[in-house]
Amino acid sequence: PSPMSLAGTSRLEVSCVLHWFSLWNAAQREAFSATLLAHLAPHPEDTAGDLCEQLDALTLSRSSCPTVLGCQLSLCKLYFASWGHQGVRDFLQLLAQRDHPFVARFLGSLAQREPLLARALVP
Repeated sequence: PSPMSLAGTSRLEVSCVLHWFSLWNAAQREAFSATLLAHLAPHPEDTAGDLCEQLDALTLSRSSCPTVLGCQLSLCKLYFASWGHQGVRDFLQLLAQRDHPFVARFLGSLAQREPLLARALVP
C-alpha cells in the first residue's frame, strides 16, 4: 500500500526512483545514498561544492556530458525537495520493503549527522 502523503506527481516520482534503484549497482546506490544524505543533512561545505558543480555544469562540452546516473540523481534532488520530510519518510518506508539493509545503513549515516531527524524518518 502506498503512503497517503505521496499522491499524484509525487507518487509517480517515487515509482521512478524505486525503479531506478532496482537497476543500480552497489556503487550507484551509494551515490544515491550520498545524494539523499546531502539533501537531508548538508554539511556547510556542501553548499560551496554545489555551487562549484553548478558552475561546472555551465561549461559542459560534448566530451563531458552528464551520465544517466547523474541525471537521475539530479532529478532525485528535485524530488526530495518537493516531497518534504514526511514524503521522504514515506519513500524510505517503501524502499525498506525492497532493501531494508540499505535503508538501515542510510539511517545510520544520517544519525551521525542528525540523530533526531534519523529517528523521525525511521519507517
